[in-house]
Amino acid sequence: MFMRVSTRILPAVVSVLYKSEDVPRKATPLSFKREQQPYYDLSVKIIRAKNIVGGDFLTEGDCYVSLRLPTASVVDYQTKTISNTNNPEWNETFNYRIQSTVKNVLELSLYDANVKGKKLLSSVAFDIGKIQLGHSLNTTIDLKDKEQLEVEFHLEKCNDPPNEILTNGVLVAQPCTCVETKVRNVNNAQMVGTGVNTQYNMSLKVDGAYEEEQVTTLKPISNPVWNENFVFHIDKSLDPKLKIDLIQTSTVLQDDMHVEMTKDTSIVGSGSEPLYQLPLGKNVAVTLPLGQEQSVDLKLKAKKCVEDLDVRLSFDLADPEKEFLVKRKKFVARALKKALQLKKTPKDIHVPVIAILGSGGGIRAMTSLYGALSGLQQMHLLDCVTYMVGVSGSTWCMSTLYQDTDWSRKDMKGPILHAKKQVTKAKTSVLSKDRLGYYINALVEKNRSGQSVTVTDLWGLIIESFLDWKENKIKLSDQQKAVRRGQNPFPIYASLNVKSDVSAKDFGEWFECTPYEAGLPKYGAYIPIQHFGSKFFMGYLIKKCPEIKVSFLAGLWGSAFAANLEEILREVIGTSNTWMQNLHDAIRVTDEHSQSTQLQMRTIIPARMLDTIVKNLFVSRLTAAETFNFLRGLFLHRMYEQNHNFMKGQTTHLDSSPNYLTPMANQLYLVDAGFSINSAFPLALRSQRRVDVILSFSFSRGSPFKVLKKTEEYCVEHDIPFPKIDVPDILEQSLQECYVFTDEKNPRIPTVIHFPLTNATFRNYKAPGVERTSEEEKYYGSFVLEAEQSPYSTLQFTYTANDFDRLVDLNCYNVMNNKDIILMVLKQAMARKR
Repeated sequence: MFMRVSTRILPAVVSVLYKSEDVPRKATPLSFKREQQPYYDLSVKIIRAKNIVGGDFLTEGDCYVSLRLPTASVVDYQTKTISNTNNPEWNETFNYRIQSTVKNVLELSLYDANVKGKKLLSSVAFDIGKIQLGHSLNTTIDLKDKEQLEVEFHLEKCNDPPNEILTNGVLVAQPCTCVETKVRNVNNAQMVGTGVNTQYNMSLKVDGAYEEEQVTTLKPISNPVWNENFVFHIDKSLDPKLKIDLIQTSTVLQDDMHVEMTKDTSIVGSGSEPLYQLPLGKNVAVTLPLGQEQSVDLKLKAKKCVEDLDVRLSFDLADPEKEFLVKRKKFVARALKKALQLKKTPKDIHVPVIAILGSGGGIRAMTSLYGALSGLQQMHLLDCVTYMVGVSGSTWCMSTLYQDTDWSRKDMKGPILHAKKQVTKAKTSVLSKDRLGYYINALVEKNRSGQSVTVTDLWGLIIESFLDWKENKIKLSDQQKAVRRGQNPFPIYASLNVKSDVSAKDFGEWFECTPYEAGLPKYGAYIPIQHFGSKFFMGYLIKKCPEIKVSFLAGLWGSAFAANLEEILREVIGTSNTWMQNLHDAIRVTDEHSQSTQLQMRTIIPARMLDTIVKNLFVSRLTAAETFNFLRGLFLHRMYEQNHNFMKGQTTHLDSSPNYLTPMANQLYLVDAGFSINSAFPLALRSQRRVDVILSFSFSRGSPFKVLKKTEEYCVEHDIPFPKIDVPDILEQSLQECYVFTDEKNPRIPTVIHFPLTNATFRNYKAPGVERTSEEEKYYGSFVLEAEQSPYSTLQFTYTANDFDRLVDLNCYNVMNNKDIILMVLKQAMARKR
């Protein structure tokens, strides 16, 4: 239904009021808990396949099966290849030790090993949770057409002692083991060949360890003695093995060129040593055979990493944010008393939580947010705000403001004048020789610190130049001073974690940065902001890198250019490219009646090679901000999909493929959150933040209600309370400045006051209730934001002074012209808190 709300300034402002059902949410523990969980022994027998269409028109298939269970083994197993038959029979058994707490999904992939190389015929994902303890399960899996794969599973108790784990109900962390490896000497080293100059290289590697392959060199070969130490951080539950290769390199000197050229490299010895049974805290001497009577003397010592995790596993707010909320309520209570002309200062429990959401939109969004904040400040409402959440261009405004620890308590004219100076200045200097030299040095320094460097980092430095931050060394943690006393709203900066080869429409996880933490609310996993970009493994900080400065983060938050070709076309065309669906692998659910706690078994039929090439061309993302994944080494809980805090997508979404979710990735790919929803509603709507009123500022071009409609879809999908958004087309054709969406009967649903970017009455009023009279005033107010030659294009980074002033004044006016609406909503919010 619709309701007209009259004010003394604006003749009629539309307020849209809707009702929605109050759906109870499941209660789920917010913090981690410590558990002792047993191991199980799993055997997988690959029996046979039938009716396989492999080979070519002259021959039958040469088939084998690959087994991948990344929660139990760091290596994939493989059957032998059965040649020239479409009905191969293997009868091979593979054994795993699995963890009972984690989600174990076995991938069985059928390959044809033809003369041109292996070809994937089909793949199936099987949830080990379907197998009953102490029982065997013989199953025939339907692949494509009439093809079948027969497999037998058996699950038994394991004699190994139980494993201690930490879990928040979605992620599982286990003890990390540090193995110190001392290579003492090689016995009976043998030389192969007759090279002039010969040296030994020794390669040490542990599959699945945090550390990469480590290589050491020694010349000459006689009695090679190393006495070198190496360290590997491992997950002992994955049956890791230390692999050592002794490599001989022979070189010959070419006199005519006076250079040394490599002639021959060969492995002259190899061996491996299991690590999962190493006792903790004891030195273990090992003589490892390398073949041909060669051996290497090792000293191994396994140590448990420090007990406390460095990754915070919890869906609750961080303690500093909770402390801020207590302090901020005092400021908000006093501000509400003044704004609403109350007789008494309201009690803390009656103080509503109000959040400002600024959308993306480049310099247009940054400039507009300055204007909106100025309007709120002039109405003495800025001190009523608890949170400020930004996307893309809005974060550029926020990150500038929070360099001043008391910015919201000072006149906004100062920051606006500074922004005007930068926005109206020519941008040619950003590509000057001096600036380019600075960019290169800054990127080299970041790389030397051990952090990833991408195109996004260069973009961040360019933004730094746009905003005249010069060589800004400010860190996000410096903003803690701006919220420590509760004196300003709490800032939250949004981005999106995506995959490098998947559209953000199909996979995107909200990522948030605050002055205290960075993290993924979907998994309930956070790290101190000082450690964002450092290297983690199994929940522990392994290598600490310097904190990333805000300049680089600004590029990450506003990296809209990281779009892939599919996303660009969808934005241009306005609809999804449905023909792209035909290029993806076909996925078929083969057991629709499985229990809710188990994944449905899915058969994957790979796309044709040409289709795959075309798909990769459209979905590959080359310019996302890559940073080390602090979830690496953590696993998903066996009940993760049933945990209400886990923001699961649709049934066919990657969220139902645990082996391919973020904990299994080495890198995070962070892009502009505008690829999902161009306003960070999902972060403001976290139930722990208990936001009562949202001041939504949409600075986007195009549909003024797009962010609301997309948010509504997101909330319906994830069972998040949100008012119904059902706006008739006629409202979009004749925009008002302010819309209110609420549910009067359900206090759990926040009220949204939405401000689209529109010039509705500003063209006729220079201030609320004050009409424009002179021609100059009328000209100043008469401009169209959506004009074809509009100066406010998203790709426009330089405004004239007049264009900047008009955009700031427009947004300031739109807020102030709806003061009565805002005050009415705040009064209602306080009443609902009672």
